[in-house]
Amino acid sequence: MREYCGVGGQSLMHFKRLALISHRARFITRQDDSMKYPSGFLLLLAFSHVTWAGCDEVTSQCLVINGGKEHSESCEIAICANMNEYIVDVALENGGTIFMRQDNQSQLIRVNGNPGIFIRPSPEKTGQTCYAMADKNLTYCLPDAVL
Repeated sequence: MREYCGVGGQSLMHFKRLALISHRARFITRQDDSMKYPSGFLLLLAFSHVTWAGCDEVTSQCLVINGGKEHSESCEIAICANMNEYIVDVALENGGTIFMRQDNQSQLIRVNGNPGIFIRPSPEKTGQTCYAMADKNLTYCLPDAVL
């Protein structure tokens, strides 16, 4: 899976590190409820709310719609989120890519490195989230279960 998202200098690795730090800090504070050792609590205070992040990577089957023809192919989906933003980074086995970054003020979608759009799937494709190139000639759909 690609580790660099290329948006604002943020990377999936950055979010994973933040999630790990957050997890370790929560573990330290939970080890001793009497707060004899407040180092974990102080560590939590040292980080802003941005550190409350989490990431996950899954392999799934994605639907590819190209020129009206549909087929499924394997895809690796990385999802990272914190209190301010949500990132989805997908690599399909044919080399296709999807990158979506959404925060409180904006949304960026790239399909194969080009500007992309969110598409509502047809009723027979419920349970999927679809992204397409701006001209709608190529669409990738991800199962909602992994998102």
